[in-house]
Amino acid sequence: MTVYRVANLTYQWGNDARLIRQLADGANGDAPADVLLLVEARDADNDPVDVAKILPGWDVSQDRANGARAGSVIAVRRGAGVRRRWTLSRLLSRRGRKVQDRYRRVAALRDHGITTRVAVIHNPLPSTGRQADAVESTRRWVDRQRARLRIQPRMRWGVTGDFNLHHAAMRTDLDAPNSYGADVMGFVYGHGWGDVKRTHQEYDGTDHAVLTLTTKENR
Repeated sequence: MTVYRVANLTYQWGNDARLIRQLADGANGDAPADVLLLVEARDADNDPVDVAKILPGWDVSQDRANGARAGSVIAVRRGAGVRRRWTLSRLLSRRGRKVQDRYRRVAALRDHGITTRVAVIHNPLPSTGRQADAVESTRRWVDRQRARLRIQPRMRWGVTGDFNLHHAAMRTDLDAPNSYGADVMGFVYGHGWGDVKRTHQEYDGTDHAVLTLTTKENR
């Protein structure tokens, strides 16, 4: 089984290092994570939070060129049996009213004989005038994954992070079959995930729900 955990670091609160370690190791009886999918990995000064430094036993995909690029992070625990291939940060939406550029982080993760292509995003609020651009950018990414499935059937895809809208609305916008979430945090995914155990939990250090998905081998 592979445990994915999705969280917003809520940079205004501080204590990011403690929160990240909790997410990795589990809290309140939660199992340790194999994969962390994080957004807002920046501090109150808009400087990157160095997730690799906080998690020395993990492989971390994060662009720390600036706070905007550093916001979306994918981390894989070494020894979890998950092979990974990173990509560069891709622009999700350009800056708008009271919002900086937003970036998407993508990885191809290989476990249980399946390739999981996952995108970590943080949609701008509707009031910024940029949310529709971000959603459309993600829709184009999802369409590319659907095209991949025609030549790579043992693949599955998912989009996760802080949607700043309900996961069901995001699922509709992406024309996707499945979604799960709590508050603004969500996970939208296509076919091929098999049995997925989904929970959400409150963690000390963030005012957003933390999502946990435990996956088994695709059947």
